[in-house]
Amino acid sequence: SATNVGVYTLTISLSDTDNAEWSDHTTTAITQNWSIGKANPVVTAPTANSLTYDGTAQALVTAGSTTGGELQYSTDGINYSTSIPTATNAGNYTVYYRVIGGSNYNDVAAATVSVTMAKAQGSISVSPNSLSLTGVAGSTGTATLTITGDGTVSAGSSASGVATASVSGSTVTVTAVDDGTATITITLADGTNYLGGTCTISVSVTLTHIYGVLWDKTSTTVLTRTDDAALFSDPTPAIG
Repeated sequence: SATNVGVYTLTISLSDTDNAEWSDHTTTAITQNWSIGKANPVVTAPTANSLTYDGTAQALVTAGSTTGGELQYSTDGINYSTSIPTATNAGNYTVYYRVIGGSNYNDVAAATVSVTMAKAQGSISVSPNSLSLTGVAGSTGTATLTITGDGTVSAGSSASGVATASVSGSTVTVTAVDDGTATITITLADGTNYLGGTCTISVSVTLTHIYGVLWDKTSTTVLTRTDDAALFSDPTPAIG
């Protein structure tokens, strides 16, 4: 008997050539060649893992199996090994797998499994989340951001005629424009590994307005308001 693939020779001899013979009346030993061919292995495909970014290298698939030969993996379809492929960043991946049959099994051509590593949920918050600005136009207030994420951060105003905002690092600067209220929305965009988010600052602006008149030193009835020249709002009641 034999176990491995190969060509074998079987020799059959008569134990008593004086009293026995083959059907063709000869007594010479008979030889017969026989062979064992390669088998096709039964392959259980690897399965994609459910993944979310956590900053560590994670196995992309759960291992498959084969009844013969060696199961190999690759992420580029060129370089294979028996190690399970891993990835760190969120994204879409293709895992290739194949069987190298070796001496007793046939090779199995490469197939693929698609794997997705989802982005983690990012977060953004601001403190304080409300500002009251007083004084003159151009007065500023600041707030501090706490961010978990890797996307860009931007700020916008619901009423740019009342207040505007800008972001530098973890600091939001709000600039007064005119009396009123506005909502500043700070947006953290989706990044490579994190989803984005938003937070808001409620802003109230109350400016100090100074009004006056100029006397031309000759007229007793004609007065010139200085408020428009000084870019202040019209006074109430009006000065005439």
